[in-house]
Parts: sequence; structure tokens; C-alpha cells
Amino acid sequence: MKALIVVFITIGIFACTDSRTKQIRSFLKNKKGESICMPDSFNVKSLGEDSIFSFSVSKEFVNFPKLRIVTSINGDCHACVNQLKEWKSIINKFSKRKVRFLFFVYAENYSRFELMNEREINFEYPVVYDYSNAYTLKNEIPDNYLLNTMLIDSLGKIILVGNLLKSKEILKLYEDAIIGK
Repeated sequence: MKALIVVFITIGIFACTDSRTKQIRSFLKNKKGESICMPDSFNVKSLGEDSIFSFSVSKEFVNFPKLRIVTSINGDCHACVNQLKEWKSIINKFSKRKVRFLFFVYAENYSRFELMNEREINFEYPVVYDYSNAYTLKNEIPDNYLLNTMLIDSLGKIILVGNLLKSKEILKLYEDAIIGK
């Protein structure tokens, strides 16, 4: 509970308008302790090896039996895809911990997403191609970069909400939650 309050306060600092603050409050209140629903149709692609996993291997990757940091990325948004550069250091920071990163990418044009990655980012960690944007839609994740990242447990229950790329305080909360597990 204390962690959610700190996340709320930190996110509140970034909020620019009353409507955005209301959206954040409502989302955090409704998501506390809720389970994340995974899409029915997706594939995991290893960008470094340029290979797509079979559905059974993809499903095993997504349903990792430990902690997972899950985020959604608009693959058609250059600034959104560009954030993958920042995720590299976060992945390295947690590389010795039992945590899996799930990057749900939805794009109208996955070839353009891959080309952006190849030319500018060189992100090699596997990403989840969510062809129908089902992860975002099923979980009612608002179009707000502050709320598109969550720490979930092995059962898919939400532990923390907040984009750890945007706040050192939120990053610290993730670190504490992961190290404490």
C-alpha cells in the first residue's frame, strides 16, 4: 500500500492537468491487486536474432513463473520506440535478478518498427508482438506513458504501477520490490 501511495505521489508530480490527475488516481485505485490479462494471440520475436518464437515458446516466455516488468509500446510512435534505448540499462541493472521484461509492441507496420530498431536502437531483447493490441485493451491501460509499465508477480497480480524510466523514485520502488522477493 505504501508503495502505491509513493507511486501515486510521484506520478502526480508529473501530472499536468486535473483530468490527467483524475485519470491516474482512477487507474491506480482500480488496478490495485488486480490480475493482468495476457492476449490470446501474440508472438515473441528476438530482435537480436531476427527470429520469431513458436506460439508455445512465446506463451512460456510471457508466462514466466517469477516477477515480470510489463510495458506496452506503440510501435508506430518514434519517441515510444526510442525509449527502448533507456530500457537497455534497466535490463542490465536487473540482469542478475529473477525478473522477466515483457515489451508488448503494437504497430500498424511492424516492418517500420523493426527498421527503426535496426537503424537507431539495436534493441536485442525479445519483444511481444501484440497484433491486435489486446494487452492494452483487455487491461484497460490508458494512453499515458506514466501508467503503461507494471511489476506483476508470478500469478499476474499487479504489485506496482508506474514507468520506472520517468522517475528515480519509481525505479527505487521497483528495485526494492524485486530485491525483496
